[in-house]
Amino acid sequence: MTGVALDTDLSWTAPVEYSPATYDVYFGSSEPNLLLPNFGLTQIIDNGVATTIASGELQTAYGSLADDTTYYWVVDSYNGTELHQGYSWSFTTLPASSAWKETRKVVYKPDAGKQFFTLKPNDSISLSIPKSNSETAVRRFLRVVGGVEMPPPFHGRGEDKFRDAEVLIDDCLNSEVTKNESYSLYFRGDNDKFERHAYYRIANGTLKPGKLTVTLPVLKKNDLQKSPEGDFGITIELFNKKPGRTPNDIYDEPDKILYIPVPEGSSDYQQVKKTFELPENLSCVLLIVGGTDFSGECWVESPILEQDGERACSIPFTKLADRKDKTNYWVGVNLSMRSWPMWKLKSDGKTVFEGRRFDRASYVADFFIPLPDDLIGEATFELTLLKESHRASFPYELRQVELIEETARDYEVISVPKFVRKQGPLGILIETNKPDIELSIKSDGDVKPGSREVRFEQPGLHVVEFRAGEAGVPIHFEFDDGQRVEKAEVAQVIAKPSEEIYLSSGDEMYLDKDYELYDHFFKWYVANRIGNWYQFRPSYQWSGFRIVDPSWVRNYISLLEGLEMPFAWQVEGRTLAGNRLNPSLKTLMSPMFRGKQAHENDGGYYYWRHIRYKGLSSDIAARNWPYGGIFAKHRPIYTDHGTFVHYDPEGVKDMADGALQFVDNVRYSKGESTRHTGPSTLFRYLYQAGYDWLGAEQMYGPEEVILSSLRGASRAYSRSGYGTLHAMQWGSRDFTNSKHALRFYMSLAVAYMHGSSQMNTEDALWVDEYMNDRYSKSGKAHIFAQHQMLDFIETHTRRGSLNSPIAVVQGRNDAWKCFGRHSLWSQSGQKWKFNKAAQSWDLLKVFYPENTLNMCGPDGWFTSTPYGTVDILPIEAPLDVMKEYKAMIFLGWNTFDEHEFMRIRDFVFDGGTLLLSGAHLNVELQPDAPVKFPEQDAVIRELLGENYREISEKTTREFGLGKIRPPLKNQD
Repeated sequence: MTGVALDTDLSWTAPVEYSPATYDVYFGSSEPNLLLPNFGLTQIIDNGVATTIASGELQTAYGSLADDTTYYWVVDSYNGTELHQGYSWSFTTLPASSAWKETRKVVYKPDAGKQFFTLKPNDSISLSIPKSNSETAVRRFLRVVGGVEMPPPFHGRGEDKFRDAEVLIDDCLNSEVTKNESYSLYFRGDNDKFERHAYYRIANGTLKPGKLTVTLPVLKKNDLQKSPEGDFGITIELFNKKPGRTPNDIYDEPDKILYIPVPEGSSDYQQVKKTFELPENLSCVLLIVGGTDFSGECWVESPILEQDGERACSIPFTKLADRKDKTNYWVGVNLSMRSWPMWKLKSDGKTVFEGRRFDRASYVADFFIPLPDDLIGEATFELTLLKESHRASFPYELRQVELIEETARDYEVISVPKFVRKQGPLGILIETNKPDIELSIKSDGDVKPGSREVRFEQPGLHVVEFRAGEAGVPIHFEFDDGQRVEKAEVAQVIAKPSEEIYLSSGDEMYLDKDYELYDHFFKWYVANRIGNWYQFRPSYQWSGFRIVDPSWVRNYISLLEGLEMPFAWQVEGRTLAGNRLNPSLKTLMSPMFRGKQAHENDGGYYYWRHIRYKGLSSDIAARNWPYGGIFAKHRPIYTDHGTFVHYDPEGVKDMADGALQFVDNVRYSKGESTRHTGPSTLFRYLYQAGYDWLGAEQMYGPEEVILSSLRGASRAYSRSGYGTLHAMQWGSRDFTNSKHALRFYMSLAVAYMHGSSQMNTEDALWVDEYMNDRYSKSGKAHIFAQHQMLDFIETHTRRGSLNSPIAVVQGRNDAWKCFGRHSLWSQSGQKWKFNKAAQSWDLLKVFYPENTLNMCGPDGWFTSTPYGTVDILPIEAPLDVMKEYKAMIFLGWNTFDEHEFMRIRDFVFDGGTLLLSGAHLNVELQPDAPVKFPEQDAVIRELLGENYREISEKTTREFGLGKIRPPLKNQD
């Protein structure tokens, strides 16, 4: 076996003739010699019982493996005392494309039989950190694996519970510093650029026009300071009565903003007070207590609002569970501290780190602590979970602590491409770890320029650009800084045309945008060939990232430009704290930029059905959600039968209105995003809403069906490029199942064959939600699958497009989504139930017999295609597209349109075959009403004959060069 990664595992299958009790394993780089002890190899296992040796065990027992080296191994087995000598196996490691190396060593695990050790606030554990095995300079991190032990009702963890807990002010409620109320609200800032606020809405009718006196009781301040751009105090947003605005709607910009600052400094009790004049047309008021970009501490009780000398309302700070009003209550932004525990790390009594580390929304989480450069020898560390004096603190379920080590010499060759296209660009990623590094780069291959002398003034990541010559031979590079020489090679220059076919991963969502840790991820991504595309996917709930820094973005864009790696920015903002994650288009502009990307807006407006209105927190979220993100930005819908986040379940009049509202909603929320991914069959409506590029979310439903819909819609709307998003863990569990990596590879392969031009693995190559990571056996299996696909697309040319001779017509106003069998357009009432028209899509199983036409899985994802593939083609497709098919078959709902049937008439006349039912000639828009044929039916009579309404026997009607299977009388 060749091309094996350096971090490979060894595994074998027990013989079937007998049951071995133990194994001896021998390993080395010399061919086994039966005349020598241990065959001339190193014995790495003595009387072992397992049939797998993980890469970490192999490195511990033998040492690090070398690039481009053949290794041999022998497994002897013992059946009792009887020795059975094994055969010699071998493999050859990959040639060097990177001199940079990363290793991991577990330095702490709970006692045997325990999944985790509960670390209580102010408890510590002792860690013995070994001396580095490297003889060169290294950079080291502690990786802590576990998670905060969330109290009920949030103890299940996961993203939904994270967002529910995110709105709490509970963690900052203080029962010790009080005066007139049960709690004060504690604020502490460290000149953070993000907000720390508590919001409360004063409902319509509570306040009247005229004078309003607002008092904020400040119980205590400790060195409260505000930066020139900062603030701390109480803001009062006024919303006036306007046509189209419901009484408690705070979605728009306020009509007027009032403000009372809290003075800087230190003090005990004081009141800050101001009187304002409220307008005659006042509707509601939003109070905002707290600040941005401040430092120090401050305790406040709830604002006092008085009119005519009397208190207008009582709004004390309370825990969420104790709130009396389920609509208007205190909502916190960046006040839920349970996701930001405080840690201290000491070595030999000296503090080397003290600060917060984010506990992300995963079921099992992790965080990193960089170790000082001078701590490379053996040392004992003490890791302490700190208890805060004025904020709530929670236990931590500690599962594992690891030492991550990477080489950090004066310069590191991070990555040389494995394959390069003939005459194509060639970017080499290099890291320098001190200023003013001068590097001589030479090559003996066909590359331009043949050598380069480069100087890197600042430490960091850099790209040196070359261009390959003719195909057929490797390109060897030599790097020399006058102190050390490194070698690396391009394995092969490929003779193939330029194709825009890409593979990527969205794993960067797990990384905060801190240079040191993000550099570590970026190096891993490029050095390990995770993809030839880069998907930015910022997320507060999975990384703690809150505010985008344009200079940070431009830094990594410049690297991607040098690597000639295209990228997209997946717009985020589903959390209240993550409302400043996304940069401007100006910041993102680059020859490599392919657009901002939204995700599952079809879910928000149709199939999710789980985003419920929760009062003020939902209103604040609606204000904060960005246009073009995953949670579609939409004004809450206030009705006499409830308030709704994305759509009114009683608001659609008929099938045409359902399609129109869906398209209008998606168009409104798309913002600057030009790309969208999702798992439903509603692609035609997303194109109508204005998206330029669409991707099908795979590993979430019947893959061939969803891709058939995407391909058909893309052909109908003249989009030559479309893609796929592979949801590695959300619809497919268990990630550690041996079949999971195979399903993943099959998903990539199916996508490629169906014409996907950009395959993005959503996540789980770096780590998944349960901490099955890149070091684990399952993680390596999935990365291997990713490599197999990347190797293929970088060394092969796509041979044309998939030929689908049959189009299944997706009719006008059709509501079938293939993602759940819920009501049409998610409307309430008997008439909207999943009806016969929607059920008729089950006939796709003729073409895709093993597919399950529903959602998630993994059962029913893949299928044979006994009659070949079909395209699900929107009826609005132009005639030239229709003529690409031999036959068209109507399924689902269709609202008859004369102009569309004129094109269908021409398709049949020129030789096409058409199958349809009477239901597809329907002008009735109500989903539960009988079929109604159109009065203006000339084109139907031309196609089917004057007596088409009376046909009662199966027949085939010839028309021009084609033929039609007309509907039978009363056929629906």
